[in-house]
Amino acid sequence: MDKLNIYICDDNPTHLKKAENIIQEIIDENNLPMEIKLSTEDSNYIGRIVTANHDTRYRPDIFVLDYMLSSGNSGIGVAMHIHKYMPLAY
Repeated sequence: MDKLNIYICDDNPTHLKKAENIIQEIIDENNLPMEIKLSTEDSNYIGRIVTANHDTRYRPDIFVLDYMLSSGNSGIGVAMHIHKYMPLAY
């Protein structure tokens, strides 16, 4: 079974690390077929990855996004961009 890919974006490094730790702990404790593929503070990077890589072999399956990002983007705006290229992503 293929693993579900998880991408995390939060512009606050403390919150980003906490989200990584919580998600990884849940994955490990429950032996889930998932892995964190990317954890970044840069919402623009997430957008570039999504735009460039909508090949189903590479696409992320789950996004965890901060609601308020300091880059001028919002988590909602990033989610809308993701949905445009990957309508089946969560």
